[in-house]
Amino acid sequence: MTIAPTPAQAKQSLFHLAADAQYIDGEIGIAAELLESDDPLDRDSAADLIEQLLLAQGHAKDRFLAKADNVCAYLQNLRAQADYRANEAKRLKALADADAAQGQDPRGLLDRRLADGHSRPDQVLAAGIRGALTRHRIGRAD
Repeated sequence: MTIAPTPAQAKQSLFHLAADAQYIDGEIGIAAELLESDDPLDRDSAADLIEQLLLAQGHAKDRFLAKADNVCAYLQNLRAQADYRANEAKRLKALADADAAQGQDPRGLLDRRLADGHSRPDQVLAAGIRGALTRHRIGRAD
């Protein structure tokens, strides 16, 4: 059974949580010395105290481990985000370089487009004129 930490405990650092666990360990050691007492009342109260401290120690260690897991998850998220942004920066740099290369040689770009089977400019112009005449005729028919 784990106990949900209070808001103040949730904000504690790993260092403070570890210090709490060590403090409880020290208290268990002190209570264990009382078990060696000659007084039966001291032994009984020490046994009860040790039970309570062991329970508190379990909760303290659970909080510590939960905080450590959260810190690890946060660091993994930061690493993943940094990797994503680095890859995105590389992709954008490649696009920028490609755009810059096209801007350096516009005539070469036009030649490549023509070689790839795109229409020549005069064919595009003739097709545009034919399209405009067709639209004009359709417009008059209405």
